[in-house]
Order: sequence, then C-alpha cells, then structure tokens
Amino acid sequence: MESGSGPVRAGRSSSCPWKRQKGIIWVLAIVSEAGFSPERLEIEVAETTLLSDLVGARAVLVALQDIGIKISLDDFGTGFSSLYHLRELRFDKIKIDRSFVQSMGVDVESVRIVHSVIALAKSLGMPTIAEGIEQLQTKNQIMQDAAEYGQGFYFGKAMPADEADKLVHASADLRVPIKA
Repeated sequence: MESGSGPVRAGRSSSCPWKRQKGIIWVLAIVSEAGFSPERLEIEVAETTLLSDLVGARAVLVALQDIGIKISLDDFGTGFSSLYHLRELRFDKIKIDRSFVQSMGVDVESVRIVHSVIALAKSLGMPTIAEGIEQLQTKNQIMQDAAEYGQGFYFGKAMPADEADKLVHASADLRVPIKA
C-alpha cells in the first residue's frame, strides 16, 4: 500500500499484547516500516482481549488513539459483552457480530438485538459496522436500522494481498457506507 493521505483506511483485527506498552511500540513499528499514516489505520479489538488487564488496555488504546489510530470494538454482542467497557474505553466504532446479522432473516430476536446495538451506538456517538452481510435482504434491513457501514461477502470476498492492492489503487474509498 502506498503511504498517501487519501481516504482509504486499512483495518486490522488484533490480539495486541495489552498488558504491556509493547503493544504501542509494536503497532508504531509496523506503521512506520510500512510508511502508513496512523490516521488511516483502524484496529479491531475483541472485548475478550481486554478482560485480563483493563487498566493496561485503556492505556494502550488511549495512546494509539492519541496518535490518530482508530479503535473498533469487534464482535460486540458475543462472549462477555459489557456496557462498562463502552463507558470506560473510548472506542471509535462498534462492530456488530455476524452471528446476529446473518440470522436477521429468520430470527426476530436477532433483528431486535441488532436494532438495539445500533441505537445504543448512536446514543454514544459511535458509528456501527454490521459484519456478515451476505444477502441483499440483510443489507436492506441493516440500512433500515441506519448502521453506518456493512461488511461481508455481499460486498466482496476475502482476497490475496496483491488483489487487494489493485483494488485499493482502483478505488477512491474502500469502506463505502452502506447507505450509498
């Protein structure tokens, strides 16, 4: 990827070593080596990676955000989901787990959960990303609930790095709001 300053953002799921400041050094080294602007990086963090050391995790997240890196709470709604974490940690986005999104067409409870998570995120001023959108019907339901972003096979399948690089260079903005 080029180190330009365009709107293309790169996302990365992480199991960064939260207990130590090594996490910050690790991320900074990768960003620096790649010549990638920190403002264009978004790290997805699963709540389970935060549980063993919330104080250390908070320090690392704040330090990363202070240099411009965005932090998304990944897989919200699965495992140990806590409103306490939403209050105590400054996440930039909430990612709604695919298990809820994919079952929206057959499970009214999943529809209610997705709707509630989107409403909660909006009330906290955080955009949402709905994971696991594979069908037009699901995309339309997510749009109706007003999630800001969607992710899943409906938009495109995973691809090798060289193909992704070609796509980045051919596209003005990879993370297209689902309302577009």
